[in-house]
Amino acid sequence: MADPAIITSIQSYLQVLKLQGIPVDFGVLYGSHARGDASRWSDIDLLVVSPLFDHERTWNTVRPLWRAVLDADERIEPVGVGTRQWEDNDSMALIDIAHREGQIIHPV
Repeated sequence: MADPAIITSIQSYLQVLKLQGIPVDFGVLYGSHARGDASRWSDIDLLVVSPLFDHERTWNTVRPLWRAVLDADERIEPVGVGTRQWEDNDSMALIDIAHREGQIIHPV
């Protein structure tokens, strides 16, 4: 289980995305914070699961993920993943990792 402060930070980030009009199903924390071996220098690896990313990805659809980091927590390293892509998992090794070690976090 991740540190409660990290979970709160991710929930705030997901809320910022929703306020910006980005549909968010949930986030998936993976990497060192999910495994419990993060250092004080570790970033926060996060998949943002949204139907928005089931369609063609462009800079215009990805850029808001990075802008929202500035309003929430600059340690967050977001990766947009489509809802169907998360469920079907047919195209990214990163999704396999997140399925194995990740922690699903819902926006509040």
